[in-house]
Amino acid sequence: MTITGSAARRTATVLTALLVVIGTHVAAPSTAGPTAAAATAVQRVKLLPRQDAEVIQARPNLNLASSRRMRAKATPRRVSFIKFRVPQAIDPILSARLVLRAKSDTDTRLVVRRSGKRWRESTLTYETAPSIGGRLGAIDVAAGERHWVSLDVSQYVDGPGIYSFAVVGVYDSTAFVASSESATAPRLMLRTESVSTTTQPPTTTTTTTTTRPPTTTTTTTTTTLAPPTTTTTTQAPPNGAVMVAAGDIACSPTSGSFNGGQGTATACRQAHTSDLVLAANPDVVAALGDLQYENGELANFMDSYDPSWGRLFNRTRPSPGNHDYRTPHAAGYFN
Repeated sequence: MTITGSAARRTATVLTALLVVIGTHVAAPSTAGPTAAAATAVQRVKLLPRQDAEVIQARPNLNLASSRRMRAKATPRRVSFIKFRVPQAIDPILSARLVLRAKSDTDTRLVVRRSGKRWRESTLTYETAPSIGGRLGAIDVAAGERHWVSLDVSQYVDGPGIYSFAVVGVYDSTAFVASSESATAPRLMLRTESVSTTTQPPTTTTTTTTTRPPTTTTTTTTTTLAPPTTTTTTQAPPNGAVMVAAGDIACSPTSGSFNGGQGTATACRQAHTSDLVLAANPDVVAALGDLQYENGELANFMDSYDPSWGRLFNRTRPSPGNHDYRTPHAAGYFN
């Protein structure tokens, strides 16, 4: 059939209008930007000395680098030097504490001072000893058996680097300090804060809508639209982590079952249980209170908890219990 005249013009107008709207339309992608979640965690880090040695004024050329103990005394003068290295990769330091295993026959006092860093224990003598600087604080040592003492040195230790200490006697009585050659070496205990940020990648959703060309006759126009296609990205779950939790951990060194820290088949099992945890190699250890019996004293922590569960120190997230608070303010736990 041939369309002429005004009918032809109307048909042309309709076809022109249809040609304007037909075709394929792709919606702009909807993109959610990356999201970041930050979490902080307090960690405890134990550092052992790089070098330590004692010097004696009365024997100015004597080197005592291999001695298992050092001494501090005012007269005749004996000074113990201890040097630590805080690694570059350390997290921001919240606090630092110098911990020593000390003994004296009478009540005495030690003063801890900064010292020069350019010395080696293999060549250290009174003649070659570094300069001694500002006072960091004093430690009282009670008469009797060896025990652990400590001093807050946060004012000095505040980041990566080399830190050197001079331990000086105040009175004429001698205080003995275990050296790094012994099993109870000095240590620098740090509390650090780590910040971890997890970033989720953006998820992009694209919607595509296709409009097919209509079928047109002189009497009927039909338009068929294809359904939209939606693509969804599903985020994979993160990798898992292993955590071990325990409480009521280390028995008192005065217990009849202590057995040098090895315990028995039924009691004082802190060495055995810590071996099991080390074998499991967890990411995190949750210590759920009463870490050290009976009263949470610092000396007992260092003699019982530290040689066993202390091996997991850098992975432990602890919480004190009522036995830890039997020492006023849980001082042994927090030190």
